Amino acid sequence: MRIRRNNGITLIELLIVSVIISVVGLAIYSSFAGGLKVWKRVNTAIEGEDLVLFFARFSQDLRATVPLKSNVFLGSEDTMEFPVVAGSRRMGLASSVGRVAYVFHPEAGTLTRSEQDYSAIFVGTGDKDPREVLRGVAELRMSYYCFDPEAGGFVWLDKWPYLRPPLAVRMEVRRAGKSEEDIVRRSFFIPVAGS
Repeated sequence: MRIRRNNGITLIELLIVSVIISVVGLAIYSSFAGGLKVWKRVNTAIEGEDLVLFFARFSQDLRATVPLKSNVFLGSEDTMEFPVVAGSRRMGLASSVGRVAYVFHPEAGTLTRSEQDYSAIFVGTGDKDPREVLRGVAELRMSYYCFDPEAGGFVWLDKWPYLRPPLAVRMEVRRAGKSEEDIVRRSFFIPVAGS
């Protein structure tokens, strides 16, 4: 009697292995495709995201405002300077009285922020290189809310003529490439102004 050896594979075995490899390959591909979609979504810039982050920082600065007789709140339509409680790198302090200035540069379409601590204000030095905090701005306008005894009510002023901080600041921003109707307006309450 002769014993037959089976050294090859059958068609059924070949089909089963092919199906298993296809299923594993499909699972790996769908995992990578899903991960790639998530990565693209996370890394895509959201329109206006920088404006939202700027408004949060601006609001934080206004909440840190302190009323001082020697370091007054100054404001116009395109610039604002006010005293704040901030960290002092120069003196190595966690908090110190300083001054923050926001300036709109219409020719460049940018808004810059500079900060000085009290010792820098006193000796006349400080932040020589203001940081750009917002770009792509076509128009920017700031106004200041206060009680006007002559008008007998609350009004928004284009220029801040008083030494004390206003009750609120309103900022209107129109981004480059946007129409006149696409102006973003935000009002920021200043807590120390009510005291």
